[in-house]
Amino acid sequence: MLFALPGQVDRALNGTVEQLCLIGGVVLTMIGVVLGTGWISYLAGRVLLRFGRRPAMLLAGRRLTADPWNGSRTQAALLATVVAGAIAIGYRQYMITEFQSYDRFNALLGYEEGGMGPPDSIGFYLGAVRLILIAVAIGMTVAAAGVLVALAESIVARRRSYAALTAVGVPRQVLSESVAWHTFAPLVPALLIAVAAGAAIVRSIGTEFTQTSGEQVCRATEALCAADPQTYTEYVVTNQVVLAVPVPWGGLALLLGFALVMTLLAVGAGFMVLRSSTDLEELRAG
Repeated sequence: MLFALPGQVDRALNGTVEQLCLIGGVVLTMIGVVLGTGWISYLAGRVLLRFGRRPAMLLAGRRLTADPWNGSRTQAALLATVVAGAIAIGYRQYMITEFQSYDRFNALLGYEEGGMGPPDSIGFYLGAVRLILIAVAIGMTVAAAGVLVALAESIVARRRSYAALTAVGVPRQVLSESVAWHTFAPLVPALLIAVAAGAAIVRSIGTEFTQTSGEQVCRATEALCAADPQTYTEYVVTNQVVLAVPVPWGGLALLLGFALVMTLLAVGAGFMVLRSSTDLEELRAG
């Protein structure tokens, strides 16, 4: 509703309302993705308990259903940066398609220089988007570090439980697998939703560009057309270029892969904390 509102208001206010609606829509989308992670975590835990056949999957499923909001707290910043990155990638493709539509239209009309098009160079806008993507990459790195800190704290808080499981014969590999399942089972669908939400925000602005040129044609006598041009004249399109905005699958896949790799590195570092936390010395009283 927020993204459709600019088209329903007065033209003079459309620019301001559009900016406010876009900002509000982006903020609400990020909040929705983050809050929805708790439900995704609980559902992922139920799926692991229902269909899991390995002990690690069952351990992870039990933890996810017992505390589904733990994942949303630790992964909130990562999901927010993924939404922002998907918006930047989608808007970059949106701008490229807009300039391509002007170029094709000018080529159709035979303009070698000048012609239709925005007055500013596309390089400025693409450079701004590139800076945003660099900021997103830095933010995802910091968010992954936050996931590592939260994971290490969670392992340390449960070190006696992990040590007790190791003492009764549970292999450390099973515990490591359970940590991986606990992290990635809710994270992967949440990342897919974050990428889809960010891309959908840009798609809501527009999915194609149409450039046209034509002329006013009189459908009656010249006197009638001169007296009432609105009734007796018609605009006839003589040249038209329609260019659809493609979905930047490659850029979105790269964004998703980068988020997964950074999280994988954080989980790998957390395994070292887990190894030290499963020492039987942790069972000593006092």
